[in-house]
Amino acid sequence: MKKLMIINLTGFITFFSMIACQGVNEPSDSSVPKISSVMVATQPTSQLPYIVCDFNISKRYERDTLKPINGRFLKTWQLKRPAVVRLYIPGQYVRLWVAPGYHTEIKLPADPGKAYELSGDGQLEKTYASDIQAININDFPRVMKDGAVMPPIMFFKKAERISQRRDSVFQAYLKIYGKTIADNPDLMAFFDMEKEDNRFFLPRVLMNYVESEQVSEREKRHFFDQYVKTMSQLNEPVDSLSSENKRFFFPRLNTYYVQKQRMDGDSMRSIEVGIYAYMMETATKKFTGSTRDYLLDYYLSTLTHFARTYNPEYPSISSLIELYKSSLSESGRKAMLARVTSATSASLKRPYQMASESGREVLLAEKLAPVTVVDIWASWCGPCLTSFPAMRTLKEKYRAHKSVKFIWISVDQDKNKWDKAIKELKLDPENSLWVPYGLNSVFANDLAINSIPRYLILNAKGEILQMNAPGGKNNEQKLAALIDKYSRDAGR
Repeated sequence: MKKLMIINLTGFITFFSMIACQGVNEPSDSSVPKISSVMVATQPTSQLPYIVCDFNISKRYERDTLKPINGRFLKTWQLKRPAVVRLYIPGQYVRLWVAPGYHTEIKLPADPGKAYELSGDGQLEKTYASDIQAININDFPRVMKDGAVMPPIMFFKKAERISQRRDSVFQAYLKIYGKTIADNPDLMAFFDMEKEDNRFFLPRVLMNYVESEQVSEREKRHFFDQYVKTMSQLNEPVDSLSSENKRFFFPRLNTYYVQKQRMDGDSMRSIEVGIYAYMMETATKKFTGSTRDYLLDYYLSTLTHFARTYNPEYPSISSLIELYKSSLSESGRKAMLARVTSATSASLKRPYQMASESGREVLLAEKLAPVTVVDIWASWCGPCLTSFPAMRTLKEKYRAHKSVKFIWISVDQDKNKWDKAIKELKLDPENSLWVPYGLNSVFANDLAINSIPRYLILNAKGEILQMNAPGGKNNEQKLAALIDKYSRDAGR
């Protein structure tokens, strides 16, 4: 049984880019040493409880929440090459360029609205980044203006002007500091990337209009065909070492192609295989070479971070990694598979106290059998109720198997509604449990339960055999196959 999911592709790629990863994709050359780079941010008062730091060395982010120690926020990286860092501070957004051996100090203002002060290594890069940031803040084009959609030509002209201003600042720095830049490899790397970043600033900004929910589908296509489709940048190769604007333009371009295909009548395919697999299928059709490889690596890497809650009715993440392995490095492929294994081979973090029908407190850990199928539901969930006949049939099938047990756990906020529902539905009172606080409970948070119905398979030790098992109507055979497999394993 498919869970109903409404996909908003407009924010899809933005969501991708904000994912917190467990690491960064450093160069594979082991001969290149890692060198420390240190950032220290100080504040005159202790009004900031934390600042958010995004560190990007390739196509993936590492996000840290930095907490102050004696008024100082400290972060140390081990780098093989220069990288871009962003700090998100209330009232401020700081973009930094750090390199191996750099020591950067930031003095935060007492008033969040005031400017920050930078010192330490890399002053030229930091000053340039600050100048570019000032242009973006003051002149960045918005799709909506005075409550109405900005006319396409006006949006394009405004985006073009800010792009030209960025380029003017870039050229001025080259003219004034050309010799200094040429004599310093780190500076040269920075300005080489900024040159590419400026070239892709305009196409990336233009995609904001194409993706806007306020713009009609007809107007989006017209805008894309007139202003984006003809740009030479669309045909350039991209890889993980490309500039930020370039790397994020191409996933957004692919998102546009996906949306267009869906609107043209191909929506059933994305429902059948899931939006992630559909995005990858589209990338293989629309792109070639390093750009295709980059996009596949980008989507697969992102997808591995959803392994715990990935819909089991879609092609498995491991099968997708295998399907597109020719586009992945061997180390990258192994890292992805390891993340999937780690996410899906966990154990319950605690016993979890729940309530039985009689009102008696019960620990979930005490109810477990060698193969325990857990059906997570609520009285207000239509798909959950529809699934009960199929689950009852499976329970009856395994009635004689002492190693197999079925448990129903309700995430109803109101215990009275759960009490009423289990009586009306004639659920097994011995194995029907209610978890206080429902979807806001520690249980739901630990197991990333954000949609129902949800099915788990646990063993007697509390080890999670299936984090997101198939279940309900039309999935009886799939679930039965898993139960049989784990029963055989338990009997060995």
